[in-house]
Amino acid sequence: MRIYVGFKVFDTLIDPAAINRARAVFGEKMQVIGPKLQDSGVFAGKREGFMLLDVASQDEAFALFAELADFCEIEIHLVSSFEVLASTSPSIRCRPPRIPSPVRRHGNMPCPLVRGSGIDTELAPTSCNHSQG
Repeated sequence: MRIYVGFKVFDTLIDPAAINRARAVFGEKMQVIGPKLQDSGVFAGKREGFMLLDVASQDEAFALFAELADFCEIEIHLVSSFEVLASTSPSIRCRPPRIPSPVRRHGNMPCPLVRGSGIDTELAPTSCNHSQG
């Protein structure tokens, strides 16, 4: 069972001794979590991060993260693929439909003088009346 685990260290965790204790507990837990880890990361400039894990059960997930709740907020969600989502309902597409470009065409090339072609000004026309030369 794949799970997403988001974590955010408590803002009140500022005492150096408490930070060292939290790091020690987190380090010990990472020895157990490590083999189950599929992906992870931390957010630059924040005391937050995420993990993507493969666990056997919700009880195992609880056992892995219960101790860390003393130091941070933990958010856990089950993760399924878009393929699984699509298989549950035929009306759900696995890939989003291709959205046509709003760029006006001048032959096979976008016309740079038309609104919506990248040069979006109020003075630009909404259609191209240039002759193809």
